[in-house]
Amino acid sequence: MVAESDPASAANVAEMFTFRSDDDKFDIYGILFKPKEFDPAKSYPMINSLYAGP
Repeated sequence: MVAESDPASAANVAEMFTFRSDDDKFDIYGILFKPKEFDPAKSYPMINSLYAGP
């Protein structure tokens, strides 16, 4: 579990990214968290966490 993991082992697993909205008016920002042993040839489940605050 992530909560039981050593925080130092989480280095280099997050990737920040941006993309434009469909109407090309806004930059959308996100962070992609990859497993420690990430393999681009494999398929992984995805959790989409949305903050719709003010």
